[in-house]
Amino acid sequence: MRMSEQQPLGKVLRLLDLTVFAGLSALILYTVSKHEPWADEAQSWLIARDLPWTRMVFSELRYEGHPPLWYSILWPLNHLFHLPYVYLGYVGAAFAITGLAVLIFLAPFPRILRYLIGSSFFFVYQYAVVARSYLLVPLLGFLAAYFYRQGQRRILAFGLTLALLIQVSTHSAFLAVCMACFTAWQIASGWKNFSPDEQRRTIAAAAIVALSIVIFLVVVFPPHDTVGVAEAQSLPLQIHLLKTMSCLFGVFSNSIYVSAGFLLIACLWFLLNRGLLLMLPSVLGMAAVYGFLRGGQHHVGLVLVAFIVCVWMLWPDAEIFSTFSNDRRGVHLAFMVAFAMLIGWQVTWSYVAIRNDWAGNYSGARDAAMFLKSVNAEQQGCSAFFFYPVGVQPYFDHNIFENYGGPNASAFFHHSLGFARKVTVLTPAKLGSRYVLLAVNDRSEQSRLRQTAFMEQFGYRLAFYSEGSEFFENTLGEPQVYFVFERVNP
Repeated sequence: MRMSEQQPLGKVLRLLDLTVFAGLSALILYTVSKHEPWADEAQSWLIARDLPWTRMVFSELRYEGHPPLWYSILWPLNHLFHLPYVYLGYVGAAFAITGLAVLIFLAPFPRILRYLIGSSFFFVYQYAVVARSYLLVPLLGFLAAYFYRQGQRRILAFGLTLALLIQVSTHSAFLAVCMACFTAWQIASGWKNFSPDEQRRTIAAAAIVALSIVIFLVVVFPPHDTVGVAEAQSLPLQIHLLKTMSCLFGVFSNSIYVSAGFLLIACLWFLLNRGLLLMLPSVLGMAAVYGFLRGGQHHVGLVLVAFIVCVWMLWPDAEIFSTFSNDRRGVHLAFMVAFAMLIGWQVTWSYVAIRNDWAGNYSGARDAAMFLKSVNAEQQGCSAFFFYPVGVQPYFDHNIFENYGGPNASAFFHHSLGFARKVTVLTPAKLGSRYVLLAVNDRSEQSRLRQTAFMEQFGYRLAFYSEGSEFFENTLGEPQVYFVFERVNP
């Protein structure tokens, strides 16, 4: 093709990239406007709002099991800019959209694969609309893969990106360490051929990553009275293994057979591209973190992010691809087609989840908060039980629950065993406030009748009810149901 013919085509393709990017960005922003934040989103916001930075990082986050990057982003938004809670989703969306830009404009994949990944459930919804720390993982993971492909000239940028990735979550820290070890193994064989300046930059990058690991361990290492540690230790080994396997296979498709077949093709692809020592520890390790440490439904997609990052790092460019044998080209084509089909199926998950979020509540917290405001519950006395009530707290500028410590106490849920027993074990002796908020993860009629009957025997009537549900893949996820009871004779 002549150069004069290539230039117009290039402009059309760039315009197509911009159109897809703009469309996905608009979709994310509109969905954020319809989304009701749930308790975990509120928890991060409240920790950043109610604590000094040093106490937040070096005291509270060890109970959360999270490193400090996301909380350190939210902290100045609260303390310096006094950003209203309603804008939390847009803050998260800004990082998600930036990650999409890196994917669509910088990834080495064919356009159809870039567009499908960007439109799939985890990248256009779960880690874009839901404002948790995990939405930073695609952005930083993609940037790290991009800098890795630039070689020694961008080694400092690569190291800095890995250091930031370590500070997002336990899952992403594991991925970053795997990427660092794989890169170090590759560098070791050619170290003697590096110039003094290249060696200095490589050592500096390694030092940045090592420092980040130390900070991670100092901040995250959990105390003995952490709720999450107690829960993880209470599960038998077979449950941990089952969770690990369900994560590994469930992240790619709803069929264990389809996922297993795809993973076999993927292993062959990575083997031929000399990357099996990168992919297996990263993907299996992330699944193990899910199974043994932090295994909520919303963590599953981090395994897919790790997989895509590994593919990005090793994807052959045109020059390398031209040297492939016919058999190796066949494997590459089979892997690319299989991956595109799986991701294409996940685009249907995006449609279902986004449609549900537009039409229904992700959480009943906002409606419950508006009711409590309407009856001036914080002035008349209000108590709450279980974890989900934390989703109500950001709609007030102080802690409104008496058994959380009253207006002078922090409003978030402190994940120590002592605090958890105080607000999750409901006994008659703890009832007395005019209003009582119960938030549970069961929307069945039996649950509604059971909660109502329990409170009625202590002189309370059901005054308000709201419900929501996480929208996960193509199904409804965990419900979040809010009951507000009022004492009949205050």
